[in-house]
Amino acid sequence: MGDNQDIARWTYMGRFAGILYPLQDTPGLYVVEGIFGSAHASGFNMAFCDGSVRSMNYEIDIIMHKYLGNRKDGEMIDPSNL
Repeated sequence: MGDNQDIARWTYMGRFAGILYPLQDTPGLYVVEGIFGSAHASGFNMAFCDGSVRSMNYEIDIIMHKYLGNRKDGEMIDPSNL
């Protein structure tokens, strides 16, 4: 309860599944639930723990994307790089 595959997103699924790359929605392409993406051609929106929402580019640095998805990993993010 409280978790739904349609609204929950992840950036990393563990050692074996690896990093989940953000993707633009593509007709006919089925991708595992939990991947960030959008129908927008320029990027996708991410909601942050401080309540802000930012538009992110699909070409985001994949390690940065992974770090943004885990607030408890101890990694520091430089907001100027977003």
